Amino acid sequence: MSTSNDARDPQGHVPPSESDEPQVVTPRRAPRFGRFVACGAVVGAVLGALASLIAGLATGHSQNAGAIALFCAAGLAAVGALVAAGIALYWDGRS
Repeated sequence: MSTSNDARDPQGHVPPSESDEPQVVTPRRAPRFGRFVACGAVVGAVLGALASLIAGLATGHSQNAGAIALFCAAGLAAVGALVAAGIALYWDGRS
């Protein structure tokens, strides 16, 4: 699929530009959003589980501690994912 404006030679190589000076190119360093969100969710879940278990032990309420830890972990996982997504968006705007 070749156009008439194609500046390639018959072997398909692009000829060098008129100036032989090297061009300075800065690569765009964008964050990987999925990894940021997943990491934020994991950190939030761990912090939520630890906080609820520590609070349950400190107050002496050990009944249903696992269920409370699960709900706290799920809630803080969502918050952590949102915070991490916001950080990734901020860094993406700066790149």
